[in-house]
Amino acid sequence: MVKKYPNQRDPIREGYQFVGWYHDDTLTQKWDFETELSTKDTTLHAKWLLNSYQVHFESNGGTVIPSTTTEHGMPVTKPIDPIRIGYTFDGWYQNKDLSTPWNFDKDYPTSEMTLYAKWNLNTYTVSFETYGGTEVPSTTVSHGEKVSQPHDPIRDGYRFVGWYQDEGLMILWDFEMSSVDEALTLHAKWNPADSESGSTNDTVSVYFDSNGGSNVTTLSGLKKDTLILQPEDPRRDGYTFDGWYTDASLTRPWNFEMDTVHQTMTLYAKWGPVNKTPDVTTSQPSLPATGVQSTYQVMVGLTFILMGITLKHATRKRRNLDA
Repeated sequence: MVKKYPNQRDPIREGYQFVGWYHDDTLTQKWDFETELSTKDTTLHAKWLLNSYQVHFESNGGTVIPSTTTEHGMPVTKPIDPIRIGYTFDGWYQNKDLSTPWNFDKDYPTSEMTLYAKWNLNTYTVSFETYGGTEVPSTTVSHGEKVSQPHDPIRDGYRFVGWYQDEGLMILWDFEMSSVDEALTLHAKWNPADSESGSTNDTVSVYFDSNGGSNVTTLSGLKKDTLILQPEDPRRDGYTFDGWYTDASLTRPWNFEMDTVHQTMTLYAKWGPVNKTPDVTTSQPSLPATGVQSTYQVMVGLTFILMGITLKHATRKRRNLDA
C-alpha cells in the first residue's frame, strides 16, 4: 500500500488548484491512498485545475458594469465604457485612490479583484454672439456651474436687451438660475435706439460686483440721470452685507434714494464679518458662590433692628411705671 507521510503536503503551483494524484499521465484514474496497494515502483501524476477569478467593476456613479470571470494568466476582457452625466470616463484603476491604472493588454489578475472607474468633470465653452456689437470673449464653465454675466456689448444705433439661448431670441438666459450642461452660444438681442436720440448714448447699464457674494443681475437699458431700484442684497457665507459702493476701494457709498446714474458704471459690494453675540455683563458685584456672607449680613441687620424695637418698648414701659 502506498501511504502519505504524516507531514506530507499537497504540492503548490502558482495559478492552479491541486486536485489529487493519478495513476496515469492522462489523469483519468485517481489513486486511492486508503485502499490501493503497490507491488512495484509506481509513479503518480499530479492533477491541476487552472484557477479562475471574478473581476468586479466599481463605476463610481456611472452606469453599472457586470462582473466577469477570467482564468489565471489570461487578460480581463475590457468592458464597454460606463456613462456618467457631466463627466468623461478616464479608464479603470486597480485601487480606490485611482493612482494605478489597469492595462487590459498587459495586466493579469491573480485573485478576485475590483477595478475602479475614474472620471473627469466636463468643462464647456460658452460663446457670445454679439451680432455686430463689441466682442465679448468666450469663457469656460464646469458642468453644472453657472456662467458669469459679462459686460453688455455696445452697438451704434442700438440698445442691448439681453442674452438669449436661441438664435430666434425667444428664450432669455437667466444668469442667476441657469447652469451649463453642454457647450453653449448665447445670442445678443438688440432694439433700435430711440428715434429722438438716434443712438444708445442716452441709455446706460449698472453692473454689480458682489466681491465674492452671490450674483446680482446687471441693470441694462437705463435712462441717464435716473434713480435705480435697489436689488436684493447678495449673500456670502460668514459675512454680512454692508451696502453698495461706487469705487473698488469701498470709500463712496451709493444712495439708492438720492443718487442717479449718469453713465455706465459698476457698484461694489462691501462686506463685514458676522457679528458675534456680545457677552452680557452687569456692573453690580456678584454674590459669593455659597451665599453665606450675604445671609450673615442680613441676619445681623435683622438682629439689630429687633434689638432696637425691644429696647424702645422696654424704655416706654419703664417710663410708665415711674409715672
